[in-house]
Amino acid sequence: GAGNITFNSTVDGMHSLVVATVGVAVFNGAVGGAAALTSLATDTGGSTVFNGGAVSTTGTQTYHDAVTLAGNNTLTASQVIISASATLSGAGTIGATLINSGRIAVDGATLRFLGRVTNGGTIQAGSGGVLTFVGAVFNKGVIDALAGRVTFSGALLNQGTVVDASSFRLTKILRVGNDVRLTWATMGGHRYALQTNAPSSGGGYTKNFSDHSPIISAPGYTLSTVNYLHVGGAAGGRSRYYRVRLVP
Repeated sequence: GAGNITFNSTVDGMHSLVVATVGVAVFNGAVGGAAALTSLATDTGGSTVFNGGAVSTTGTQTYHDAVTLAGNNTLTASQVIISASATLSGAGTIGATLINSGRIAVDGATLRFLGRVTNGGTIQAGSGGVLTFVGAVFNKGVIDALAGRVTFSGALLNQGTVVDASSFRLTKILRVGNDVRLTWATMGGHRYALQTNAPSSGGGYTKNFSDHSPIISAPGYTLSTVNYLHVGGAAGGRSRYYRVRLVP
């Protein structure tokens, strides 16, 4: 269907539930709180919002849409699957084996993973976000802690990319006549601004940095590089310093 669906009370019972809409499905009560569902699935194209705290199934929870954990939810299941078409955001706990092929992003909140995690997509701690992995993690995709924080309590088998602050740095500064071209390592899905300081008459270092470039968005969700040409940056023969700001 194309309409919105709202569950204002609890949803219980030993049965499977498939939510099929390209609209918004909202669960305002607990799901499987008194009697766990056998399974839960959503289709593609819509979005799902959990406000009730608990989402419990004895079998698999499979998500194909944009899922928001708005009530500090706990997902309890045999396994949770985030498909390649799905996203998951918000605060809470995933108390199950997780298979992620989509994008999980947390901003200003904490998301805990209690079971084994197999990641072939992107798991991102955004600004003020915290990701806590209690179980083992097999990473074939990207785990991004550039703007947030990630803690691994279990084993990490990394065959993909794990990004933290050490990945964010200027990699090349090249003079091109009176201009300066700067290149830095980036992580897609973030925004950046190149900063410089006004050189003193004696060419010494000053701390009065300010944004010089417009805000630059890096596409995608993988490691890459971005470059920016500072026109006239080498004119006048004075020393100049640069840095790159991560824009919230």
